[in-house]
Amino acid sequence: MKPNTSIAVSLFLSVMSFSTLAAQPVNNDDQQTLIKQLNNSDLIVENRLYDTSSDQVIIAAGMEMLFGEKIEENKINIIINDLISTAKKYIGTQYRSGGKTPAGFDCSGFTSYIFNQFGYKLSTSSSAQFCDGKHINHHEILPGDLLFFNGREIGSRIGHVGIAISEPDEKGVVTFIHSASSGGIRIDKTSAPYYSSRYKGARRVIH
Repeated sequence: MKPNTSIAVSLFLSVMSFSTLAAQPVNNDDQQTLIKQLNNSDLIVENRLYDTSSDQVIIAAGMEMLFGEKIEENKINIIINDLISTAKKYIGTQYRSGGKTPAGFDCSGFTSYIFNQFGYKLSTSSSAQFCDGKHINHHEILPGDLLFFNGREIGSRIGHVGIAISEPDEKGVVTFIHSASSGGIRIDKTSAPYYSSRYKGARRVIH
């Protein structure tokens, strides 16, 4: 399933002043629409402006340049919020070695399954997922990032992965959701002794 990109984002433009904005209707007829004022009731949908006064969706000159970055950021935030909400629905699901379905997950099976629901394909193991996306420093962690840990033996190769559901707090502690061999899908903190001694790094897949 690909991320839903048809999400309307309300833009509050009280700090900006536009006299007129030339725009071409989506139906490609020759008539042009002049927007004399952008107000709080106007919406952006995939870089298209919905002009509530004319009840018409238009492609506005310069819209992508003016708002494209902000719209993309909002879309990513919505995807991440939905991803975390979806992950939490499986809290209590049993751990199963090699499991990749709601019948039972191992750690990488869980992360792969959740990300795949939003159109992001991860590698099949925690050690391979440690190469997915891009490396981020600990203080840069955001909800939706992948957190990696050594296996049962401290200092061993990557053996566990979870999904951050918080930024680091003032002590650098991050809350994350994962499939643990004890307890299945659950929420833990990186400050727990078992995880703090095994933490190896973080990767960002959605960006």
